[in-house]
Amino acid sequence: MTTRKKTTKKTTKKPEFSANKKLENVLQAIKDQLLHIGNTKKESISEIKHYYTSFKRQPDHNLVEYGSLLIYYGDIRDMYKKAGYGSTIDRMSDEALWNTYKRQVGYVARHLLSNNK
Repeated sequence: MTTRKKTTKKTTKKPEFSANKKLENVLQAIKDQLLHIGNTKKESISEIKHYYTSFKRQPDHNLVEYGSLLIYYGDIRDMYKKAGYGSTIDRMSDEALWNTYKRQVGYVARHLLSNNK
């Protein structure tokens, strides 16, 4: 007689942004940065909303330059490297890295606003 092993379901947290772990880590880091713009989450969301409505045509809604987020290329590269991106980030030009970061900040800002209505 064979015994059957019980299988246990692993409860894994569903990614908030992406199934890609590296990208999820980057977007979570950006989310943390955005939520620290103000003293509280409510203040941060209010500030994000202000930038979003004032600068709709900018990919990051000007949050990067004026919202006290990362502004040095080295800091941005370090964030990506901590998320798991290695040599890929080293090969990117500063301008390409900057534009990618700004797009992702805008994406996360819109995500936070749509989930905090």
